[in-house]
Amino acid sequence: MGYVQSDFIREAGCAALNIVDHTIQALGYDQERRQNPSVSRRIIVIPGYLQKGNASYRSLQEKFRGGEADIIASNTRYQDDLNYSAQQVIDQIVGMNGNGEVIDGLIGHSMGGLIATKVAQTPGIRERIRNLICLATPFGGTPVAYLGILRASARQMLPRKYAFGLLTNRFLEELERGEYDPGTRVIHIYGTEDRIVPVKSAMSGRANEKVEFPLGHFSMLYDDCVHQLVRERVLGVQAKSPLTIL
Repeated sequence: MGYVQSDFIREAGCAALNIVDHTIQALGYDQERRQNPSVSRRIIVIPGYLQKGNASYRSLQEKFRGGEADIIASNTRYQDDLNYSAQQVIDQIVGMNGNGEVIDGLIGHSMGGLIATKVAQTPGIRERIRNLICLATPFGGTPVAYLGILRASARQMLPRKYAFGLLTNRFLEELERGEYDPGTRVIHIYGTEDRIVPVKSAMSGRANEKVEFPLGHFSMLYDDCVHQLVRERVLGVQAKSPLTIL
């Protein structure tokens, strides 16, 4: 199904809102929350390509009521090799104290979902991940990555077979073969109107749940139904509305 005008307007509006959120963060009006030892649940959010900190998750963060969870931004940079970024997140988790040693939600959007998956498959740390939630993640790669091919992170998001099928994306192949801890619930959420990460690519990864919404790449970050699903899975509360689970 192709885009209709309302879909385009919604996606353009969410992309603009994403820019505003990053501007607010850059200007220092949105101070990053410090880890709160009194909060029982920890969530680490990993941004996508050209994203930074927790700016792209501002709308999601508002859906977690006071005291329910600490949402902590990863220290990753979009231009870095994804293996290096995954190690940064691992170091961040290891450096936490108390309940922070168990991560109730490891959430990544787009490229961030690939990093989160690598973390959740790493021996010695995967046992600490209770929920891995990937939003609009290119498990099969994306042609859009060719636009940033000079950066290591973009090359790791190229289609699994590229250069006329002569080359293989080893990073994505390794993720496909990776193992999760039996106690980790893996949830992939993707949009049927996503033109950056096509449905076929987002669906190619392994998961306990695959959930689709009629959303685009950026509207995924601002949709109430997506927020509801993420909150329910992380907090372990019962769903209040029917969802399409594949």
